[in-house]
Amino acid sequence: YSTFPHPNALAGFIGLTAIFLIFNRFISNKVLMTFGYLLISVVFILAFSMSAYIAFFICIILYFVFKLKIFNQKALTLFIVLMSLLSFYLTNFSKSFRERLVLANISGEMISENWVVGAGLNTFIIKETVYGNLENSVWLLQPVHNIYLLVLTEVGLSGIILLSLVLYRFLKNCIKSKNIWGVLSIIFILTTGLFDHYWFTIQQNMLLISLLLGLSLREK
Repeated sequence: YSTFPHPNALAGFIGLTAIFLIFNRFISNKVLMTFGYLLISVVFILAFSMSAYIAFFICIILYFVFKLKIFNQKALTLFIVLMSLLSFYLTNFSKSFRERLVLANISGEMISENWVVGAGLNTFIIKETVYGNLENSVWLLQPVHNIYLLVLTEVGLSGIILLSLVLYRFLKNCIKSKNIWGVLSIIFILTTGLFDHYWFTIQQNMLLISLLLGLSLREK
């Protein structure tokens, strides 16, 4: 997975890049564009990130539902069934699921003691040993795999409110300018953020968010 510390982070980066490229066809050379799409698709698939697959699938479904107006009761039922099956499939990764629960429990304890302003930015790994016995689980010395819990843990309710305001401004600007890729990008980030932390902890992913956020706010 190249310079990324984990394949999930790579898949998130590639998935978000794919959304941007699909709805911004600024490359006139069809051969180059086709090669780029093919390369991105291969890397995305080989990353084997179920959370990124689900998020990308949701974005595609939402695009067809709202842009092409094919929404109906049968489509909604099919979507719910598929999401339920995918959720069931995710929970069958017993070891990974248990590890996420351990980190979520530690996060909950930290939040209960510092819910207003949080425990401090970038302090989750430092302080998690105080709340959990991780002597035999060095692998668990990592942030909680959920960006919402991570923000609430480190910067508290005030951080969640600030993040919500930023997202509101972002979405408002995207909707006003009819920026499809901007809306789908934030949906992709928020969905993958339910299962991992890399959008707020891995440099490459944070730089990509900053770039796309800037491009979106620049659009008229």
